[in-house]
Amino acid sequence: MYNVPATVEEMLPPTKSSIYNEAQNFLRAHWPEVKTYYEVLSGTKPSLHGAADLDEASCVFEVQKIAAANGYAHLSVISTHLLRKALRVGYKRNTGHPVRALIKQRRQLQIEAPDEE
Repeated sequence: MYNVPATVEEMLPPTKSSIYNEAQNFLRAHWPEVKTYYEVLSGTKPSLHGAADLDEASCVFEVQKIAAANGYAHLSVISTHLLRKALRVGYKRNTGHPVRALIKQRRQLQIEAPDEE
């Protein structure tokens, strides 16, 4: 016999593709709040923490806070590792280029002008 869930909490966790879709929609809806983090990752703004990994982690934690406050329940409760991956996929779906290209650009800009940071 199959049980019909009475509440959302009783349902299975969302599949990866739905988390990716939610991350993509989240980035579109809350772009002004998270845009700075991606500018930092790209090297066009100064680093917040001195390392791309730490800057990306800062972005992930900020997204969790924003998601919890704005009704993106799946994004606010998944692990930070999975959220980081979902945000990377969502960013690529929205822009056509991966986050790793931003980080590569950041490294190149640091090589070209190392004394500015």
